[in-house]
Amino acid sequence: MKEIYLLDRNVVDVIKNSIVGKKVCSDKLPMLKRLKTLDNPNSIISPILSIIEGQTSKVENSKEVLKTLEKESEIIARFFNLAKVDTSYLIDNKHKFCNVFCDYTSNVMDEHSEFLEKVSSLIYQSGKDKTKVKNEIIKLALDQKLNLNHYVVVSCLACLYGSRFARKVLKPKRNGINTYNALSDLSIISKICQMKASLVKSNLNARIELLTLDQGLKNLLSNVVISEALWLEDGSLKVSLAYEYCLFPDLPHNKYLKLMKEIGGK
Repeated sequence: MKEIYLLDRNVVDVIKNSIVGKKVCSDKLPMLKRLKTLDNPNSIISPILSIIEGQTSKVENSKEVLKTLEKESEIIARFFNLAKVDTSYLIDNKHKFCNVFCDYTSNVMDEHSEFLEKVSSLIYQSGKDKTKVKNEIIKLALDQKLNLNHYVVVSCLACLYGSRFARKVLKPKRNGINTYNALSDLSIISKICQMKASLVKSNLNARIELLTLDQGLKNLLSNVVISEALWLEDGSLKVSLAYEYCLFPDLPHNKYLKLMKEIGGK
């Protein structure tokens, strides 16, 4: 079985520092060591997530994405000698890639930014009546025509019910959330779903793993189960997600099951 490794931006930075001879901090050395062990013919390495996230903490235009693509593709190709990297494909199709993912990123931000901004104050300090806050979150999601089982909505509910992982990713504040950073992280779920669906369509057997130094993100994603990911004939993506009980530590198990039923979770 092939192993596909998606590099988060912080991991690309470790590779970059290693390539240029900068000292790598001690807490990042285990990741550098892991990256070196992955340089083998069975590995497929992709910096696509880092490229899409960009370098400016905002939605980037195609020119900015292209600049990041060319820069990071060179770095990845220099670091890995035996592993297969997708940088040559990305470079060969760079203009199509940049246009597609600029549109994708803009759509993700447009659909969910307003929801996160409104929810921020609710989950920053929810008080004692969490059921009331939960109902407000669900109402906001429905008002904006969001699927209640969508990972953005569920991450907010997880944050409400005590998930340290979700709180580390969302980082809610009284006066708002950095929606770009939060959605860049959470949308990794969607991108992995697309990749899994493409593997199914191509009848390929491969495991996908995100490499990141962000433990909050890593732990959050490890508790989101992609039960199904399929491309339909009309080009749409069919996804079924399940959310583990440990994402809701403040809920008794029976109330967790009730919440999952309410939002259409598995």
